[in-house]
Amino acid sequence: MTLNRGMYAAASAMNANLYRQELLSHNLANLTTAGFKQINTSLDDFVSLNINNIEGGSRSASPGKQVGKGGLGVIATGPYTDFGEGSLRETEQPFDFSISGNGFFAVQTPDGVRYTRDGRFTRDLNGHLVTADGFRVLDEKSENAIVPVPYAIGGGMGDTVGNVTVTTEGRIIINGKPAGMIGMFGFDNPNEDLVRDDNSPNLFIQNKEAVKANGRLRQGYLEMANVDPVATFTAMTTTARAYEAAQRVLQMEDQVAGRAVNDLGRV
Repeated sequence: MTLNRGMYAAASAMNANLYRQELLSHNLANLTTAGFKQINTSLDDFVSLNINNIEGGSRSASPGKQVGKGGLGVIATGPYTDFGEGSLRETEQPFDFSISGNGFFAVQTPDGVRYTRDGRFTRDLNGHLVTADGFRVLDEKSENAIVPVPYAIGGGMGDTVGNVTVTTEGRIIINGKPAGMIGMFGFDNPNEDLVRDDNSPNLFIQNKEAVKANGRLRQGYLEMANVDPVATFTAMTTTARAYEAAQRVLQMEDQVAGRAVNDLGRV
């Protein structure tokens, strides 16, 4: 056990840093994805043992005096989502929306209701407001209800809907008349109340009942990913160096173990 402790520590550090590098790469790949929330992890001690000074050797009945702690490597904890707000980009598109403050859009997917901060909406063939993936946007009741955004008379894709405005509360106004509602849903603790959907980096499944959102809707704006490219590149460089350092330690431990086996074999 003592001979291989360094190997275990180095191997665990390699695995943890490799996992962290994968998450950082995933964040960077979604740098331009509207509403994306970056995924983070932290490194903690895998196992921490007390180191005691035992007077009288191993046959002593006394546990001895603790002089420190010794680790057996590290483990990556998480992952957890950073729900901090990203910057806003003005698009001037009537069906692009962002939420300033606490709040999520609700959309109907084949697997059930999901929540997102991605406000890239458009209209489907029936004039309903849908996401970029074709999921219908839900109203404030989130009861499989859709947000109706009707076409002008004629119903063709080339027709316009006139003057479409959306209030900060999510109320849709077409040519001065109410035409629907975009639901906004809040969560007191998103990291506990929401779980990221494995099928989409931008959708979340609720673990707890949603509460009223206190955020405000902005039409013609998109919330960009909350990924800092400079900080992410720096973290990737640091993680790569930590991985290489652990790899060198593992190689050294392997060489020491090999020499010990060879030398003991000659005795």
